[in-house]
Amino acid sequence: MQIKDRDTLARLITDIKLSGGTDIYKVLEYMCRDSIMLTSSKQGKDGSNLGNIKMVLITNRNPTTGIKNENKIVNLAETSKNLY
Repeated sequence: MQIKDRDTLARLITDIKLSGGTDIYKVLEYMCRDSIMLTSSKQGKDGSNLGNIKMVLITNRNPTTGIKNENKIVNLAETSKNLY
């Protein structure tokens, strides 16, 4: 989804529902996988060029489930910058 309107982006972020179980590492794994799948085709569903993909991870706390080691989480995030 490409969003060019800041008000729309702010509304989408505000509408995020919080729930328990913060697994930052697992979310980063999914984000990496999805970015690889999206960039492998190099085209959106409408045939347009995807260009660079920027993903933002928003969390309300430290990890409470899954891998909690901050160094491992940061290493995965750093590695993901080089995927495409």
